[in-house]
Amino acid sequence: GCRAAGGLASFRHAAWPALRIFLGLVLLTAAGLKAYQLASEPVLGRGVLDSRWFLTGLVQFEIFLGLWLLSGLYPRASRLVAVGCFAAFAAVSLWKVLSGETTCGCLGRSVTVHPWYALVFDTAALAGLAVCRAGGEGRGLQVIGRVCWAQWWGLSGGLAFGLVILLLLAAWGAVEYGSFRAAVASLQGYPILVDPSTRDLGPLPVGGQETTGFTVKNLSRRTVTVTGVQSTCGLRTATRLPMAIPAGGEGRLCFVVDSTREDSLGRHGYFGLVYVDAPSPPIVIRVFVEAVPPGAVLDEASRVGSGTVSD
Repeated sequence: GCRAAGGLASFRHAAWPALRIFLGLVLLTAAGLKAYQLASEPVLGRGVLDSRWFLTGLVQFEIFLGLWLLSGLYPRASRLVAVGCFAAFAAVSLWKVLSGETTCGCLGRSVTVHPWYALVFDTAALAGLAVCRAGGEGRGLQVIGRVCWAQWWGLSGGLAFGLVILLLLAAWGAVEYGSFRAAVASLQGYPILVDPSTRDLGPLPVGGQETTGFTVKNLSRRTVTVTGVQSTCGLRTATRLPMAIPAGGEGRLCFVVDSTREDSLGRHGYFGLVYVDAPSPPIVIRVFVEAVPPGAVLDEASRVGSGTVSD
């Protein structure tokens, strides 16, 4: 029994270097992809988590923590900070799962990761941090570590309480508004909900066009009119405006994606701001396509149909 306990303790200490290096590289990768998004795409998010200042601060924090974990300095303190970091990430991922989001945004817009996958990864990281034990610090820092652990248990209780509140809000939102995301939008003061607010159309030949649509739901108790749409170049409205939506009703807002002005292949994003006749900020919609050479989609379809494309 003593040998087994000693072997487990040795494993928990020995596994820490591999875990901190892995998590450090993950954080640096995520920071790099989000930094690329900030440099190459406009930020039109309507919430705090999508704002430019928050993403900039998050990138800086991820770089700091990633380098700290890779350096191996003050391992107990870095482990505690990492626990708080991934606990916060897990809470945000759960929020996005309940809100019906299709991407977590943790790797920027260029890499799409479903919030469920992000939640599983964050939970696994927390489990690894709980199992592994960091060492190599002096007695003074060990005392600080015990104090931090007491604070961490308090933080864990607060997070657990917050998760319970989120689940209760999800149940209330499903009953009152039909979905948790609709309930959140209503609490934020938005009279309508565009669901989903992001469309990924996949490959689109350069010079081609494609139509896509968004469902607009009226969350208020009066008629709301969509008065106009302001969009980036290459995205135009195909729905006649203004469009009145009765209380509790739905409408369809269609757009045409025109890639004739694209001069490069690869992933491109188009953004639009939807305005209504109610006192609220504009609602952001996003459309993404993968610009490919003309005829590439037809060639791929013909090869699939002939059975020449392997799985």
